[in-house]
Amino acid sequence: MRTTFPRLRIEEDGDRVAAGPDLDNEIDRRIFRHETGSDAAPYSSRYEAGLMLEYELARSGWMMDVASRGPYWVKLERGAQCVTASGETIELALCRAALKATEPRGMAALSSNE
Repeated sequence: MRTTFPRLRIEEDGDRVAAGPDLDNEIDRRIFRHETGSDAAPYSSRYEAGLMLEYELARSGWMMDVASRGPYWVKLERGAQCVTASGETIELALCRAALKATEPRGMAALSSNE
C-alpha cells in the first residue's frame, strides 16, 4: 500500500516553512527521491540529518555557504543558479534553501542552463 503525503508548496516567502515532519518528508521526497516519507530523517531539526542533506546536495553539485547574523542564512549555488534561505537553525535554513533549489521552475531553469 502506497501512502501519499501532502506536498509542501513554497509561496513567495519560502523562509516561513516550519521545521518538522512535513518539511522533512518533502526533503526526503525531493532530494533523496524516497516515495514514502514516513521514516524521513529529521533534516530540519537534527545536526546529523542536516549533514546528510548537505552531503547529498554537494554530490549533486551544489556548493553551500553559511552566514549567521541574527537568523542563519544559507546560500546554495550550482552553476548560474543561486538560492538563499534563512532560519533559526542552520538545518532549517538549509532545508528551506533545498526546497527553493528543487522547485519545478528552478529545475526547468537548471535544465536549460546545463
